[in-house]
Order: sequence, then structure tokens, then C-alpha cells
Amino acid sequence: MSDHHIDAHGVADTLFLQGKYKEALDKYRILADEGSVAAQLRIGWFYQKGLGVSIDLEEAYRWYKKAAVTDSPTGQFYMGVLQRAQKNYQEAFCWFEKAAAQDYVPAIYCLGEAYQFGEGVDVDRNKANKYFEKAAAMGHLLGQRRIAVNMIKGNRGITNIPRGLFMFARFMKSTYRLASEDPDSDLIRR
Repeated sequence: MSDHHIDAHGVADTLFLQGKYKEALDKYRILADEGSVAAQLRIGWFYQKGLGVSIDLEEAYRWYKKAAVTDSPTGQFYMGVLQRAQKNYQEAFCWFEKAAAQDYVPAIYCLGEAYQFGEGVDVDRNKANKYFEKAAAMGHLLGQRRIAVNMIKGNRGITNIPRGLFMFARFMKSTYRLASEDPDSDLIRR
């Protein structure tokens, strides 16, 4: 990324953090038109959440797709998130698979949820647990939480209940620390 792009992103990010969404959107749009995937994702988020603009899911889709087709795992993940929110579970699953193939941890976790709840695929608790375990092993805190809860419920044998309680306490501490230091971390993204 050139110094120009770094500076322009800094200005846009500052405006965003100040709640000056319309001004930030203008800056991000210039960067997005120049090919910045980060700016394309931010614009998609603006339209999905109605920040400085009316909620427009078609426009959010358009911007997320621009990022996703560049093989950006983050773009693919947000395409999945948007499709999941609209209950287009099969399409969401496909986007999560693409991002997970690039080891994007939040997408791996979402594949676990898809198998857990039958979103776009048949319910398969074994596959769900494999994805949760993979995400947890990569440091994803919600994956760690899911494993701890299963242990507490006795799903991994009664002898693992205390271990599950310990893991859950560790999850709470780690999540609090990470959320206060880096609330946008992929390790807590879902």
C-alpha cells in the first residue's frame, strides 16, 4: 500500500471513529474506487448497518462482492455474513467455505455453526465440532467457548466437566482482555 493510501485510510478511519460517517464514506469511496479492499469492506459495512446512509443491503452486497472476488478472505467472510443474515444459508455456506479455505478463522467458526444448526447443510455435530476445534486451535475465542460449553454439558464425558469450567473461565478472561485491546480482532469475530 502506498504512503498516499496509508494516509488516506488514516484520514477516513479517523472520521469514522469520530462518527462523521458521511465524510468518512466519501474518503473510503475514493480509496475503494482505486481498488482498496479494506475501503470496499468498510463501505459495505456502512450500507449494511446504515452508518451515514440508509440501510441498503443490495449496495452492501455490491461492495462486499467487489472485495470477495479479489480472493479476499475477509470479503468472502462478509459476503457470507450478509447472506446468512438474509437467511440465504447455502450461499452463505459457500462464501464461508471460500474464506475458510484460506484459513480465515472466523469463517472456519461459521462453518461449525452452519453444521451445528443446519444452515445450508444437513446438521452434523461431528463436522461442527471439527470446525469449532480447528478454530479454537487457531486461537478463535468463540470456538474455545463452544468446546468449553460442550464439556460443561457433559457432551465429552463427565470427567471433562471441570476442564470445561476451567476453559470457560479462561475464555471469559481472554475475551474481556482482547475486546478491550482490539474489539475488531478476528479472534472474536463471528
